[in-house]
Order: sequence, then C-alpha cells, then structure tokens
Amino acid sequence: MLQKRLFSHLLIFGTLLLGMQLSASAQAPCKSPGITFTAGKLSFEAKAISLDCLMAGISRETGIPIRIWPGAPLKVTLSVDNMDLESVFRTLGAGTNALAYTRIPQTGEYRLVSAHITGKGPAQPGRKKPVPAPADAVPGELLVQFKDHVPPDSIQALHRFIGSRILRQIPGRNIFRIKIAAGMTREIAADMYLASGLVKAAEPNLIRRRQTMPDDPKIARQWGLSAIQAPAAWETTTGAADLIIALIDTGVDLSHSDLAENIWTNSAEANGLENVDDDGNGYVDDIHGWDMADNDNQPYDTNGHGTHIAGTIGAVTGNGTGIAGVCPRVRIMSLKVEPDNGSTMTLADIIEAVTYAQNMGAAIVNCSFGADFYSDIEFNAFKKLADTAGALIIASAGNENRDIDLDPLYPAAYEVPAIVSVASSSEIAPGEYGLSDFSNYGAANADLMAPGNDIYSTLPSSGVTTQAYFSIDGENTQYPAEGMTYSQRTDAQGITGILIDCGYGYPNEIPSSVKDNIALIKRGAFQGADFYFYEKVANAQAVGAAGAVIYNNVSGEFAGTLGTPGEWITTVSISLENGELLLSKLPVQVTLVNKTADPDAIYGSLSGTSMAAGFVSGAAGLVKAFAPQKTATEIKALLMNNTDVMPKPASKVLSSGHLNIFKTLASLTLPGDLNKDFKRGLNDAFIGLKLMSGQVTQDISEETSHWETQGDGRAGMSETLKALQAGSIAF
Repeated sequence: MLQKRLFSHLLIFGTLLLGMQLSASAQAPCKSPGITFTAGKLSFEAKAISLDCLMAGISRETGIPIRIWPGAPLKVTLSVDNMDLESVFRTLGAGTNALAYTRIPQTGEYRLVSAHITGKGPAQPGRKKPVPAPADAVPGELLVQFKDHVPPDSIQALHRFIGSRILRQIPGRNIFRIKIAAGMTREIAADMYLASGLVKAAEPNLIRRRQTMPDDPKIARQWGLSAIQAPAAWETTTGAADLIIALIDTGVDLSHSDLAENIWTNSAEANGLENVDDDGNGYVDDIHGWDMADNDNQPYDTNGHGTHIAGTIGAVTGNGTGIAGVCPRVRIMSLKVEPDNGSTMTLADIIEAVTYAQNMGAAIVNCSFGADFYSDIEFNAFKKLADTAGALIIASAGNENRDIDLDPLYPAAYEVPAIVSVASSSEIAPGEYGLSDFSNYGAANADLMAPGNDIYSTLPSSGVTTQAYFSIDGENTQYPAEGMTYSQRTDAQGITGILIDCGYGYPNEIPSSVKDNIALIKRGAFQGADFYFYEKVANAQAVGAAGAVIYNNVSGEFAGTLGTPGEWITTVSISLENGELLLSKLPVQVTLVNKTADPDAIYGSLSGTSMAAGFVSGAAGLVKAFAPQKTATEIKALLMNNTDVMPKPASKVLSSGHLNIFKTLASLTLPGDLNKDFKRGLNDAFIGLKLMSGQVTQDISEETSHWETQGDGRAGMSETLKALQAGSIAF
C-alpha cells in the first residue's frame, strides 16, 4: 500500500543520469496549459493533462529543471492561482495521488516520484507501527523490498535516482539494505521508494534486542528439565541426527565441549573447496552457519546469550560432563545477528538469517529477541519461512512484564500461525509453576509458558581462564604458557606434535612440514610493521598446523589474543627464554595443553523469556524427530494442547498452561494408555480386559493409531493383545 505523505526536503548529491529531465531548453511532446510565473508564484488551469506535460510547462516557464521518475501515467486536473512551486507539488500529492519530491540545491533541480493510489488495502489486526525513535533503528538506513519480478536494471535505476547506496542485498530476496543520501530523512526516502510503484515496502532498519536478564550464575541447576518432564520424554525419543534447529541470536560457541558434537555442519562446504561457494547459496565456506552481523563465516558467540540458549536446546547428553539439552540429538545451526561485542540486532541481519534458515533446511527456528515496532518486511519473511519451508518459529514474549495483546512485541506477536510465543515461568512451589515476575504475557499473543527463571546452561569458553603449559618429549617438566584469547581449548592430555620453526610466521617462512605438527613462531615483525597474532596463526593454520607456540621477542612472558572468535588451532604464548630453549632443541616433539582452568566456568545461569524459548524449541525438536510428518502448526497445537494447566497463568497465556513435553509425546506415543491419563497402569489393564472380552470398543484417534492392528479405526481384542504382549500395560 502506498502511504500518502506530503513533504519538502533539501538534498545535496551529484548529477544523476536517470529519469526524465525537464528543463527550460527541453521540448515536451505535448501541449501544456497556459502557465504564468510572476514574483515566484505560479498560476494555471490544467484539465486532464499528463504530469509530464505539466512539469515540462512549469520547467519552461520558471527555468527550474525538474526530473520525474517514469512511474504510473498520472493525469492532472488542477486549478492554481498564485502558488509557489512546492505548494503545487503538495497539492498534486493530495487525493488519490502519491507524489514525493526533493530539491538539489547545487543545481536547483527538483526530483519527483509519483504514482496513483488504487486502494489502501486490508488492515493488519494487532499491528503496532509508530514511527521508530532514532534509538530504535539504524541511522540513515532503510530496508527496501521490491515487488516480485521487478527487473534488476529498474531496481538499480531507482536506487540511483533517489541517491541511495546499496549496502547489501539479502541473498535470494528482492530486499536491499540501503544507505540514504546525506541529509535525506528516512521518511522522505521511504516515500520516494513507495511512490515509484516498484516497491512493496520501505522501512527503517529496525533494532531488535535479545530477551534475557542477567542473574547469579550459582543459582538453580536445570530445574527446567524436570519441570517439563524431559527425562520421561527421553524414553520415547532423544531427537534425530538430521534435525536442524536454527538459532538466530548472538552466535554459538561452536567448540564448546558440551555443544560441538551437536553443531550443524553444511557438508557441501565442509567437503568442498576453500574460499568457494560450493553449494551456490551465496555464502562462502558457511560450514556451521553464518555471521550476518559481521558478514563472515564465523558465527561464534562473544556475548553468551546464544550459547546459553543452544545448551538448553541441545547440549550433548551422556558425555559425562556438563548439562543435558532438552533435545540431545539435534543439529544446531548458528546464525549470528549481533556483532562481536555488540548489544543490538538489526532487522536487515535478522531477515537475512531467516532467509538462510529457510533455504538451508531448518525445521525449527529459535528467535529469542524482539522490539516494539511492526515491520511488513520482517512479517513477510517469517510468513515465507513458515509457508515455504514449513518451519516452526519459536519467539520469546519479552521481559517487560506487560500485556503484549495491548502492547505487542515482535516477532512474537506477528499473526503467523507457525509462530509460538513463549512466556517465562518460575517455580513457585514444588511442582507448581507460575508466570515469572518479569515475563510479558497475553491471552492471545502469548501461547504458553516454559522455564525461564534461573536457567543453568552453557556459556562461551572464550572468556574463561585457561591453564596452559607445554612439555618436551622425554622430560618431566611442565613449562608455563598463556592460552591466547579465542584459542582452541584442549583436554588434560593436550595435543602432541613435532615443533617446526616458522620464523615470524610470514607465509614464505612456514614449511609444509608443519602440517599436523606445531608451529614455533616469534613475536614481532620485519622492520617494525604491524603483524598481528591472528595473521601469524592463520598463516600456519593454512598450511595445516595443529597448534602454535608464539614466543616473546623481549625478556619475559606475555598474553595475547587472536582478535575474534573462530576455528582457531590451539595457540599459546611463552617467554623469550623458553622460546630460545625450544629453538636449541629442534627438532623435538612437544605437547601443548590449554585446558579450562575451572570446568564449571563454562556454565552459568540466566533468566528471561529467551531461555524459555530454548525449552520450547528443544521440545518441538523432540516432537518433530518422533513424528516428522507433523506440520509446524500441528506441532504447535500438540505443545499447546498438552500443557500442565496452572491456575496462576490461566488468564495470561493462550494455552492456560506450562510446557510438558512428556504429555505432548505421550499423546502421540503411549501404547496402552487407554484412559488417556498419560500413565500406564491398572486402570488401563481393566479397560484392556474389557476390550478383549468385547464388552466395550474404543475409537482410535490419529494420535493413537500406532497401536491399531486391524485397520478398522477401533481398538479391540487384537489391539489389546498387542499392547499386553509388548509389555505396555503394567498390572
């Protein structure tokens, strides 16, 4: 829908070569009305004349150059008496016309975009769409979504006509993140795009915020698993190795000891050529996902929010360490939308991540973020994710203790049937759970609640102190070292290899023999030029080094960093004296250890609806793994219809209850539960005996069809015998 807006604006930018320029010297191929121009005022009587012809006449009479974007053919009937030019423009923009304009002071040229409005279109119920405050959107940026089938040449032409600079196109979408021309407001730029007739939506690049609240890391360890009866559910399923849950967040610690085994791998890129887009999806070497915020293939977490949710969703279970995820068999796709050491997310990055998840096969997408402002472009992206890919979208309801029916938060409140909006619960008494005091709620826009208070889960290891040292083969001494920030951790045994002298770490100094061995590199550079640690290590890693030791170029020890998270090899720093000792012993075999000093430090507690969303994503994963034929909306209905109904949140969430994954799976999978109480016991046995004797029959629903044997849609003797023989009914 084209929004009619009236405005004037001054804009400075260079001469453009597109559009139709109407100047005093131009000869328009039409007859314009009699126009007078006296003392800066215009008078004319126009009857059903084209806008082009009218502007040509005005340009000839005033000597002011006017350029029009070739849009909808607009006929003008207008009587003007003693009116300045910009008042004429504003009058032309009234009624069923949309006209956006700007003036270029350098040349005095006016630039116009016009169209005819055919209708306002249907209203979107529940929409909250005020003009964002400056802090709620990226300054000077717009997201512009073009209509389907608009030719690329026309898209480029319109960008240039308006003076915008393309920052990025979302791969696979006609959506552009653009920088508007200096001095132009977002509102004016948006209206010029909309008035062109080529654009579906033009919106500020909104900012979203993660929905978490900091807390004491020593409180309550994994009470949420028992609250949703996850251990009982694991008797039915623990997930599936091909189940992909995308996490759109701050990234994930891909090397975390409790997560690494469950991280998604793009096999086409992992087995392809380096620096090549092997699968043709627009991303090079996207082995474990993508960092949309920093535009690289290292979606590692520098904040902790995403890693914490990842642990709740799918931490490895049964590995003898750490915690258990709700869905222990899963592949977590890391889609990072908050930049390294940042605090907010932009709409452009979120939409790109949604598109990536859609194209790369995610069945469930976790979105633990939100903000107040509605976005047509974001809504359409989530709707397409659900409609095209069939994905279930889990969104946090927010932490402001407000009713999101009255005051919506997005994306949780979007009217997309496949979105599950999750409120947070706290344990208020043993076995009883109520709405957390910080949690948002809504009888229509919040679907259910799940554990979100004092949730214990994984945290990034990159900020955790390590204990590092090296040893020389044949010696009992452990020499001190410092693990470099973002270096790969080792276990207590470390890594072992032949130490290879690689000079300062320049490419021409690194021999091929370093492959699968350990590089010894000197700190510093030739001629004092900057040569960073990450460059040295990257050069060694490119040749296949398994680890690196960087020794000081002055006396003493030092600490260093590899700059940003990534798939770095184990790297430690040592003193000049120990470096020279190693040089004197070459060739020699060494062992490097860079282990986490306190294993408990890579776990901690956080609170928020973000954490609650992680529980629901994991639970949805269990359902999808067990019943892959179920659609997103069917899984949502199963989760909501099998909650534990609690009196406290009854009027606060749509389902009136608290997530119970055991009940959800039991509604699908519990043979012998003939009285539907989610247990197998004596009452079921009595019903079974009656069925066997033919005293009663029982209809079989879709959820219990797995124990029908006769194909007649009824439970009888054959079905009861099957249940008894399987040991499903306990006497």
